Amino acid sequence: MDEDVEKSTAIDGRAVASESSIAQFAQVILPAILGGGFGALGQYLIIHGYISTPLSTETYLGGVIEMLVILAFSIPAILLHSISQSDGGPGEDGLNKLEFLAGGLVALMIFSFFGLLFSFCLVPVAVLLWFYASMSWSQHDLPDFRLGFWAGMGCVVGTLSGSIAISMLLA
Repeated sequence: MDEDVEKSTAIDGRAVASESSIAQFAQVILPAILGGGFGALGQYLIIHGYISTPLSTETYLGGVIEMLVILAFSIPAILLHSISQSDGGPGEDGLNKLEFLAGGLVALMIFSFFGLLFSFCLVPVAVLLWFYASMSWSQHDLPDFRLGFWAGMGCVVGTLSGSIAISMLLA
């Protein structure tokens, strides 16, 4: 009888771990997918002339301005991801969507500022920081602002990746 209890406890533990793992994976992949879609859209609009920048992209400042325009396309991704977060059920502490959104927008501002200073290093640094955060932060119970910052990093990385992907596809 004790063996049955131990087996059911082990099965329950695996089920909870599986649900937690799926939820953590969604926290990692959803911002990247949303950002990738909006980054691809932004690059497509720039390539086809629907959005123009005042300087030629051959110049350094023109390239930086184009990158900032593409990074601006991560704002709708951050907004959509913030809206998609659940508030929690009755009797549970829900997610504060305003703090989550603020964390995402702060991540966007930090990466935009870093992109102004070191535009050629933005993609590798952003990807490495996001990978590190995704590996380490998913193991902890984080406050809403830090969850939003993590999601914002994912949206920025997705936006930059989507932009690069559509540039390569349309070149």
